[in-house]
Amino acid sequence: MCTNTPGSFQCSCQPGYQLHIDRYSCVDIDECKLQNGGCSHGCTNTPGGHICHCPAPLLLDHLNTICVNITSCSLRNGGCDHVCSLGAEGRVQCSCRDGWELANDQRICLAMCTPPCSHGGTCMRWNTCLCPPGWTGEGCHTAVCELPCGNGGRCVAPNTCHCPSDYAGPQCLTPLCTPPCLNGGRCVDVNTCSCAGAWQGARCQIEPVQCVKPCKNGGVCVGFNRCRCISGFTGTLCETAITTPCVPPCQHGATCSPHNTCTCPKGTSGLRCEKLTCPVVTTVVSMARAVRKGFRESYVDRCGPLGVQLCTKYRINQARVYLQAYRVGYKIQCPDKAV
Repeated sequence: MCTNTPGSFQCSCQPGYQLHIDRYSCVDIDECKLQNGGCSHGCTNTPGGHICHCPAPLLLDHLNTICVNITSCSLRNGGCDHVCSLGAEGRVQCSCRDGWELANDQRICLAMCTPPCSHGGTCMRWNTCLCPPGWTGEGCHTAVCELPCGNGGRCVAPNTCHCPSDYAGPQCLTPLCTPPCLNGGRCVDVNTCSCAGAWQGARCQIEPVQCVKPCKNGGVCVGFNRCRCISGFTGTLCETAITTPCVPPCQHGATCSPHNTCTCPKGTSGLRCEKLTCPVVTTVVSMARAVRKGFRESYVDRCGPLGVQLCTKYRINQARVYLQAYRVGYKIQCPDKAV
């Protein structure tokens, strides 16, 4: 608080506070450090004040400083939450109203909830629970699902549905097909499949006889893009011939074809292309090949202990030389037919 004075001002504090050394701010007084705050037993400092408290079974007197024995219900209701009465021996006895029960200290009354509050709920008054988020109802036994469970599903935990056997998903909205749809089919309703392409059947298990690209080399379409090939061919569309060695082997550069037959080159004939129908011409090709060869050569150099003598020495020197070679070949020379 600020009080105006002639030519100046003066600061002061509320009860329980004292002026700081800076003469402007107020700080709390810890009364419990000054003669225990006047309390006979326990003292707890609070902002701007303090509180006295007593150990059980004592109670504070009317001045809230001295702890005294309980001898009458007239002092603070004998320490009872609800009903205070004197027993046969003159001792104070506490009791609770309907729907409440005494705590272990025999003074405080706790609310009674039947059934007890579950899942962390708190009994606030008789049969009234304060439930945590996700639970509601009597005793906090009913789970809450923000999005309702569909198709007969039950909410069994916060935002958790227990679905019937024909549905799945967070809200039991996804139908199930048992057994599942095959070959890319989709389950669109309970045990109802929508098949992809030309597949058919309750579970899209019937393969269509359909080949987008026709089978080759005599192959037959027997399924969905599936060909059955005749002997000697393979591949998705029977496009690849099976090459196996011909017995006996083909001659003169012939190619082995299916069914153990030979495809003869020009100038040959016969089952194994063993016959020459055109003359064989011999070809000779001359070629030079470069190689490295070592040569021994001599030279005169000084020798002896003092290097005054002349000696003949030898060394190996390499040089590139060209060797003449010939390559001989044979080819079938057939005359061109006049058109």
